[in-house]
Amino acid sequence: IFQNLANIEAVSDVVGLLAPLSVTTIKIVKLHTSQKRIYELIESIHKPIELLKYSSDLGILTTIRTAVYHQNFELALFVSMLSVVFSLVLFISLKTSAGLAFFIQFWAILIGCIWFALFDLLVLGLIRWINVQIEILQSNYRNCEPVIAERDNFFINEDTYIQIENYEYFKVTEGQYKIKVFAPFEAEEINVVEDSFILRLKTCIKHHQGIINCIDKFNDTFSLTLRFQMFTSNAVMYFYLYQASWAIKHNKSIIKCVILFFSVITELFYYCILGTLLTLQGEVLRDSQYNVPWHNYLNREVGNLLIIALIQSVKPLEIRAGYFSVFSVKKFLSVIFVLQKASSFYAILNTVMN
Repeated sequence: IFQNLANIEAVSDVVGLLAPLSVTTIKIVKLHTSQKRIYELIESIHKPIELLKYSSDLGILTTIRTAVYHQNFELALFVSMLSVVFSLVLFISLKTSAGLAFFIQFWAILIGCIWFALFDLLVLGLIRWINVQIEILQSNYRNCEPVIAERDNFFINEDTYIQIENYEYFKVTEGQYKIKVFAPFEAEEINVVEDSFILRLKTCIKHHQGIINCIDKFNDTFSLTLRFQMFTSNAVMYFYLYQASWAIKHNKSIIKCVILFFSVITELFYYCILGTLLTLQGEVLRDSQYNVPWHNYLNREVGNLLIIALIQSVKPLEIRAGYFSVFSVKKFLSVIFVLQKASSFYAILNTVMN
């Protein structure tokens, strides 16, 4: 980079490569230094799902199958995107490097892409399965009345089995997502001798607190890393826009800039979409608490439990990037707005300078 300071194209290629690699390095360090904490987080999020995937309720099974479909689509998208980026950067390295330098760049890019995919798919997967837990907890609040909804016994009937075996994402109806049972999150909750409204409400409050703890632990573990990722992604997007405008001005190809720009913005978009879905699920969960049939049990114990549930729902469910930023569609649109303003300012400045 120092030998080619006068060559803007060469410098831009190096900077455009080093910035994402620096983020990947931070992610590798985080995964290595927080192995135990991350393993405990994965266990706490996936343990209820491991039980619920054997549910007898079509709504629960459909919700889980849909989440698996989204996860597989996400895997295919990220692998395809990283394959294109890897091929593109490798092609650039072939033109600018040879021998040992090319070998080092090849392995750095390959390992960087692999760790990039591992980290993002892990983090996005954790957010997705938290969302699934919240969806099922919403129905549990609504199904607290034992007379209205039975407790899931995990004995699936033939019709439900056939329907879930023939699952097709684009043919699923809205009715298939309706959960008609009270779903246990733990094996000890399946066979209950004396089921009651109060017992179910206490169970909902316990699992609601468990989800809040998972989100808090998630943010404590990943928020600073995601803050650095968000900052670097924004900087890299501005840089690629500048690089594209420079390439157009000098009659160079902008394919490289377009591919790298959209790979970065796609990653940011995914985080913001899943962050928004989590926040919206939290709001729906609050509405589900209001729909609990508490009016049939007007006593002090139920009143105290409802107060605890409502206090829990006051805390927003958010995926944070540092202490001040939240992943949301609003944040994504603000980034796009700033990009638009920066591009307009650069175009005006470039015209004046010319």
